[in-house]
Amino acid sequence: MAKLTGEKGDPAGAEGLWRELLAGDPGDPDALAGLAEALADQGRPAEAVTLFESAIRDRPADPRIHLSAASFFVELEPPDRRPAAAHFRQAMALGHRPSPFEMERFLGAGR
Repeated sequence: MAKLTGEKGDPAGAEGLWRELLAGDPGDPDALAGLAEALADQGRPAEAVTLFESAIRDRPADPRIHLSAASFFVELEPPDRRPAAAHFRQAMALGHRPSPFEMERFLGAGR
């Protein structure tokens, strides 16, 4: 529901729904990514970065959070490839097994 709300052009509504989901599971990487996207869509990317920093402090060994952060940074306009690559490398160091698509997306030609 939160994703659909954001896709329908209501990032503020999506933000509220993502926050509700995170209240139940503060480390849910999908909800973190959704909330970060909703914040960025409202012109608040700095809040999204703070959100990821807090999640990483709380769960530093969770590769899913680093992967969500990598996705966030690579999807910014313009993409911020340096932190995207750093989070992706950390996710791999923590055990994430990347696909060839992910390797290209996070470490490919845009480096």
